[in-house]
Amino acid sequence: MVLTNIVGAAVYGKYTLIIYWITIFAVLGACGFPKLIVREVAKLNSRNQYRSIGILHDYIFWLGGSFSIFISIIGWIIITQFNLIQPEYHNLLRIGMLTVPFWTYILLYQALLKGSKHVILGMLPEYLIKPTLFFVLFLSCLAIMGKINAAVLLWCFFFTMFSVMLITMISFYRTEPAMRPVRTERHPVAEWNSAAFTFWLVSGVFIINSRVDGLVLGKYATDADLGVYSIAYKITDLVRVVLIVVNLVIAPEIAALFQNGEHDKLQRLIKKSIRWTFALSIPIAIVLGIGGPILLALFGKEFAGGYSVLVILIVVQLINVMLGSVGNILTMTGNEKTAFRIILLSLIINIILNLLLVPSMGINGAAIATGVSTIVWNVLMWYAVKQKVNINASIF
Repeated sequence: MVLTNIVGAAVYGKYTLIIYWITIFAVLGACGFPKLIVREVAKLNSRNQYRSIGILHDYIFWLGGSFSIFISIIGWIIITQFNLIQPEYHNLLRIGMLTVPFWTYILLYQALLKGSKHVILGMLPEYLIKPTLFFVLFLSCLAIMGKINAAVLLWCFFFTMFSVMLITMISFYRTEPAMRPVRTERHPVAEWNSAAFTFWLVSGVFIINSRVDGLVLGKYATDADLGVYSIAYKITDLVRVVLIVVNLVIAPEIAALFQNGEHDKLQRLIKKSIRWTFALSIPIAIVLGIGGPILLALFGKEFAGGYSVLVILIVVQLINVMLGSVGNILTMTGNEKTAFRIILLSLIINIILNLLLVPSMGINGAAIATGVSTIVWNVLMWYAVKQKVNINASIF
């Protein structure tokens, strides 16, 4: 709120557009390993195969770093050569792309911590240290420079992500000292590569799907519109914050229970987690719906126009919560190819609807397009979980 009131919607919109792009390439740079790591580490831990976890760590440590650098270069070439953003933003994009390798390593080491059931330790750098450090850097730059532009925000983000990467790595090594990079003669790379490629497709399509609205707004709307939409979207994320936490906690449990054939226990875990998640999310949705205008105004007068977006996305997030951890269940039970096909269909719907609605309806069109595609993939994944895993992943 302090940041948006100081820099304004337009500057925040420019910053947000670059963050949208580098988020995509950071996820792509992780080679699909984060989901694979959570699943495989949970399975290996349940069988006490700790040496295999060390080998997996060694493999992703080098591959993730090198591929993230490669994808950053490719991303820069694609965006600039095909004029996907205006030339005036190229310098901002250059700063942002420097952050991609740091972000990739954060994703990989968070996955190692989650798979090892150190969920809170994996979340702290991302959800506590990152915003705190970014805010401190922002205030320091404001005190020194007096005025903040998008480039300064991105440099603050760069140093924040570098620090978070180091903290996440240190947290893992202090917790699992035996799993530091080691030299090994044999790696089961064929199996990992096959699974990781599918996860890469799933995570790549998913992150693009979650950023289509912002990218289309960046092309057809103003920087201020994108800034307003981004804040409204982030506020509605509070509705699903309980679901996010639950997913982080139960993902390794899903993999372990499915691996051990404990179907009834898995069904009880899913049903209990969904019902508690929905019960805790309803009050949040009501408070945000009623207090939305006041909350948006706290970010600045320009952001009050995002209330309609807020209402649309609150409804969408509630439907998302009602259908539970469907994506996690599919990917943790070896059905990642099915998840990929569903998310790909959702992406196509999302792109078409955004291109049709944003030019005429602006941020409301983006919210409707995002909402429809999100509901489609949730319903289809719920049906796929029912058919392939024989699990009812809804509150009913």
